[in-house]
Amino acid sequence: MPADWRAVAALVVPADSPLGRAGRHVEVLAGHLPPPSGHRTCVLCRAPWPCGPWDEAARTLTEDHLPVGYLVPLDLHATLWPPTATPAPPERPGDQPLT
Repeated sequence: MPADWRAVAALVVPADSPLGRAGRHVEVLAGHLPPPSGHRTCVLCRAPWPCGPWDEAARTLTEDHLPVGYLVPLDLHATLWPPTATPAPPERPGDQPLT
């Protein structure tokens, strides 16, 4: 396997299970992942990741209530779900400077 491809695992699930019915979308999702080298480019589309086919498959899985996060390598989670800044607490009237 070339160094710029991710290792894969094959699983057998019942065809009539939620994951079995979504199998094609899972395949698209896995096929359109960027390489583990840290470059965020889809190996099939050669487009910035997440690419269009990956995004469409992820949206379909999400609509079917299948958690996409379980199908994405951990090193890509920060790209998809970047940490959000903690909102500042609301100001209290006593915190305002006197003018």
